[in-house]
Amino acid sequence: MRRAPLVICCGACCVAWSGCLDFDALDGEPAYCLHAVRGGWTHTCARMLDNTAWCWGHNNAGQLGVPGETESQPTPTRVGGVSRLVELAVGDSFSCGVGQEGGVTCWGYNDYHQLGPRDDAIGLPGEVARLTDARHVAAGAEHACAVKADETVVCWGRNHRGQLGAGSTGYQQPEPSAVGGISDVVQLALGFTHSCALKRDGTVWCWGGNASGQLGDGTKEDRATASRRAMIDDVVQIGAALHHSCAVKRDGTVWCWGLNNRGQLGDGSVVDSPRPVRALSVADVVQVALGGYETNGPVSHTCARGGDGRVWCWGANAFGQLGDGTSTSRDEPTPVPGLEDALDVGAGATHSCAVRGGGGVWCWGANDRGQLGDGTVGPPRTAAPALLGCSSWAPAD
Repeated sequence: MRRAPLVICCGACCVAWSGCLDFDALDGEPAYCLHAVRGGWTHTCARMLDNTAWCWGHNNAGQLGVPGETESQPTPTRVGGVSRLVELAVGDSFSCGVGQEGGVTCWGYNDYHQLGPRDDAIGLPGEVARLTDARHVAAGAEHACAVKADETVVCWGRNHRGQLGAGSTGYQQPEPSAVGGISDVVQLALGFTHSCALKRDGTVWCWGGNASGQLGDGTKEDRATASRRAMIDDVVQIGAALHHSCAVKRDGTVWCWGLNNRGQLGDGSVVDSPRPVRALSVADVVQVALGGYETNGPVSHTCARGGDGRVWCWGANAFGQLGDGTSTSRDEPTPVPGLEDALDVGAGATHSCAVRGGGGVWCWGANDRGQLGDGTVGPPRTAAPALLGCSSWAPAD
């Protein structure tokens, strides 16, 4: 295959990489009808070429964006009334998107006002009030944050561990509030009780819960403001989930910090680290995606996408979310067999997905709510195509 530079966009930041997939050289359907895939607790969403959003899986809180509907859907369903999205973010049981005009629209679970200052409306997407100039949005377990046009950050939703960065803790904050002490932000990544921001200078700043060291500042002290940077620099992309965080450095290496009870840091151990440690055996990485859940204890996994289209995953694997055909947890990155043309990767609680060069979405792991999107509900599956691809999709009018 002829290799050519590809511009990788992660939120509001774009980085040119050499040796990446050349769309024109890929066989099969055109690669561009699907832009991105993102995973939540037990649902999945994708953004299409026409900037519409399609979701599938669990729908108990209307997180699929079908007004008045709470039935789970194992096949992709278009989010009603949402178009012209330039970005998509998926939280535990809610989703948000940034429109071309800078407004943020959210739908789904709203017990902590993660949809903004609005009344509950099952499955009905609505704009977050007083936010009109967003460039990038990220969704956590029960809170959301956005980067504004001036590269400052606002957050809303649950705040019991200071994850909104407003300088205090409280039950919830329905309206977007400014995160003090930080600017020049190009990307955000949110976990269960913490938030991280990537600045234009390649530094990472995190705030919120820190019991497992997920803020990466060398301590395990909670912080309600972005007052201390993580111990890493030269970063081009970040990810967060539950109680750990990861970053891709400019040299293509992956570094992670925080909880490591299932090997989700990828350093060959199961020892927590409040400082970034390097994930083993992966190189030339351009994107990380983190997923996890907490019921009888936190369980998380991490996936990474290489510039050549390969995907590796590591951490918890009880539901096959690592895609290696086993249910064995891995403390080092493990290749997803047969996946060598990925253009984007997403991770949910117990499942993972990738946009492939042929134009379709492939998912693997738990499927108890239809989150794999292949039309079935049942036991965990290895990588298989969701029923959403270029051949079965037509642009919206």
